[in-house]
Amino acid sequence: MNKYKKIILIFSEYIKEYPFEFSILFFVLVCEGFLASIAVLAVAPLADYILDPSLLNPSGITQYLLEIIQPLNQM
Repeated sequence: MNKYKKIILIFSEYIKEYPFEFSILFFVLVCEGFLASIAVLAVAPLADYILDPSLLNPSGITQYLLEIIQPLNQM
């Protein structure tokens, strides 16, 4: 039997036996992936600031965050 078919067979058995637990696990993994991607995106502005403290030529992510933060500084 193909090893991929074995993996699919094992997962299908677990999904049939534990549908609620599997759906919770799937939801938690999606949330973790989303938070991990936000963490990776948060590194870009920090790297821009370390490399160029004046932020004369920031990346697109840094520019977007600066546009969001600037109105908050005027309050």
